[in-house]
Amino acid sequence: LGATLCRRSKPRCGDCPVAGDCAACGQDRIAEFPAKKPRKALPLKEVVMPVVVNVNGEVLLEKRPPVGIWGGLWSLPECADKAAFDRWRKERFTAVHLSEEMEQVKHTFSHFQLLIQPCRIELCEEVVGVADEVGMVWHPLSQLGRLGLPTPVRRILQWCE
Repeated sequence: LGATLCRRSKPRCGDCPVAGDCAACGQDRIAEFPAKKPRKALPLKEVVMPVVVNVNGEVLLEKRPPVGIWGGLWSLPECADKAAFDRWRKERFTAVHLSEEMEQVKHTFSHFQLLIQPCRIELCEEVVGVADEVGMVWHPLSQLGRLGLPTPVRRILQWCE
């Protein structure tokens, strides 16, 4: 009966064979039933994303694997936490003009929430070899419109333009 008569929107109480025994009808609370299922709390995953801008106004991007979250899109590098970010930065960059945390971004997927802590790094000299890693490129900030970028990454990069 629930799928055909006793529905949240437009219930058909007049056609229901048990309407006389229905507590919702008897108490004039039809609009309250059936109740919505409570939402499950989504797990929260936190990452740090370096936003590395070189002296030419280009940002360091990496290609995501073809399967998985944001499969095949260009994105910012991703570090598991602040300690991993600090190691990543020290391994690759020595001449840093500015390093600062930006405003956090929360993005909700169907099965979890992602809290991104972007950290802007402005370089003060040319860096050789960083984008030589497979799937990494320097891309002009002014030409991001042509790339396939995840929505939260695009939002973060718009703050840098």
